Amino acid sequence: LGRGGVRALSISLGEETVTYLSIDCNNMVPDLRSFLDFNSVEGTKLIVSTTDTHETLATRVAYNPLGRECEGKIDCLMEIADQLKKVVRESIVEMRKVRVRYYRGCLNLPLIGEENMISLVSLMGLSSMAKGLLALSLTPQILIFLI
Repeated sequence: LGRGGVRALSISLGEETVTYLSIDCNNMVPDLRSFLDFNSVEGTKLIVSTTDTHETLATRVAYNPLGRECEGKIDCLMEIADQLKKVVRESIVEMRKVRVRYYRGCLNLPLIGEENMISLVSLMGLSSMAKGLLALSLTPQILIFLI
């Protein structure tokens, strides 16, 4: 798991309760996801998501989903699922009545920005010509060596 750990947010409106379970990990093995989807906690609709973090990829494998360490063992997957369900149950118990407000609008948020994007595209173009530029820059040294 990444630093974000496991978080649950339960929302109830009328007779329906929905719990959003966010897990800071690089996905999860399909068996674990299926187990959570088909055996969600009683009294809530469970929506499971992962952050797809690569923070924990210091392992020797490129893809390290939650539950991989279980190697397909059902008991191990059930233990992880039970811990996740415990978080969901705690979220439901801790729900409080609140007054809901929301804002709807549009934000102009450049993530990279025009100048940085132009620089990035230029560098990408240069990298595709790198071998040619290197050969061109070494030509005088090669000619001197041959003379």
